[in-house]
Order: sequence, then C-alpha cells, then structure tokens
Amino acid sequence: MGGREDGYSLLEVLVAFVILSGAVIMSFRIFGDGLRRLDAADRQMEMVAVGQDLLSDLQLKPVLQPGRMSGVSQGYAWTIMLTPAADQDPAPNALALVHVRVEVRQEDATVPGFDLETTLLARIE
Repeated sequence: MGGREDGYSLLEVLVAFVILSGAVIMSFRIFGDGLRRLDAADRQMEMVAVGQDLLSDLQLKPVLQPGRMSGVSQGYAWTIMLTPAADQDPAPNALALVHVRVEVRQEDATVPGFDLETTLLARIE
C-alpha cells in the first residue's frame, strides 16, 4: 500500500479551478476596458470630424462676423468663437486675420471634448 497514487486529489483540482476562474475574470475585465476605450476613441474621432466640418464651412463663407455661434450637429454640442486678431482694427469688408476657436462636446460629457484653434484670412463684417 505504500505505492504511488495516480491522478489528482480533490484539493489540487479545486486550486486549479480557482486559479483558472481568476484568470478568466481578469480577461473579461481587460476585454471590457478595451471596449470602453474603443468606444471613447470612436466618439473622439466623431467630434474631430464635426469640428473639421464646421471649420470647412467657415472657410467657404465670403464674409465672417466676429462673435459666438453654437448649435448641435450629429449629436454633439458645438461652439464657434470668432475674434479679430489682437493687433488689427480692420475696416468693414477688408481682409483681416480672424482667430477661430471651435469647441465640440458630448452632451453627457462621458468623453472629453475637442477644441480646435486656428487663424483664417477672411473679410470681416
């Protein structure tokens, strides 16, 4: 009876299952976190596209009026601020540098917003 035992004891099998279940739980958490980050990245890319579309629309306008505009596009709230460059006092309908700031935000604010700043050469009303 002092021979070698074949197979595993119940305790060894239970320890193996605990280790395996811990690894599976960690894998699901990592996978879920990756999906949340992918969703956030998709929303950021959508906000960038909205901001670029708004800026493209501004570039096509023949005359810009300094001030603030806001609205909603594709489910994202946006604000555009137009201000003449600080060192200018342009005459009406003259070409001048205009500082443009485009802010795009998600309404539930689960993802950080996107800000775009640039300077355009445009006619000012």
